[in-house]
Amino acid sequence: MGINLYISETAVKVLWILILATIIIIITFPFFLNRNIIQPLNNLLIGVKQIVNNGSLDVQVKVTYSDEIGFLTESFNSMIRSIKNYADNLENMVEQRTQELSEAKKETDRILENVDEGLFLIIQDKTSFIIGSQYSKILESIFMRNDISKAIFIELVSNYIDSSKLKDIDKFLKLMFRKNIDENTLEELNPLSKIKFIFFDKNKHLVFKFRRVFKAKTISHLLVTVRDITTQVELAEKLVQTEK
Repeated sequence: MGINLYISETAVKVLWILILATIIIIITFPFFLNRNIIQPLNNLLIGVKQIVNNGSLDVQVKVTYSDEIGFLTESFNSMIRSIKNYADNLENMVEQRTQELSEAKKETDRILENVDEGLFLIIQDKTSFIIGSQYSKILESIFMRNDISKAIFIELVSNYIDSSKLKDIDKFLKLMFRKNIDENTLEELNPLSKIKFIFFDKNKHLVFKFRRVFKAKTISHLLVTVRDITTQVELAEKLVQTEK
């Protein structure tokens, strides 16, 4: 009887301990869950939202504990720091490259303004040959016009030369864009090697030379030089007349 009473009292004590422990767990578990799991995850989520909504890379989430969530948070912070450093360096690189391109364009413009012969690029379009946007300043004096940029080359020269030569010029330019044909051989067939341009108030004798420009083993442009040899031609004609 005494043993049964002792067991009964012990069981009651154990039961009360279990009940008390359960109550403590029920009361403290939400606090533990919120403090150690929910709140750190919420902080991490807030940091992600700041990046997504505001595009801010200055976000650094506080690491509360050195557990799995803390490791995840620190990895997130490290990733954001790396992205920010890359973005900062990229911005500096873009600014530096833009400045370099600006300086290069200024230098090119200075060269084109001072070169003493016509210089421009021809680009092959689907059905035509287009003059590039940059050309030497003297080209405007040679052609006696300033609307040269992006002009269709054959249409431009058709205003000043015999129309019977236009087909030969078109064929010649098409062949120049075929890299399997020798460039030096084609130069001998150049219909613009020495040609008279007829303007409103005067005639000019011009010499055109064409050279291929390659990009990744493909002909991307033709580099064209133009010289005005009118003075030399007129002088030669005078000498011939004098000899007669």
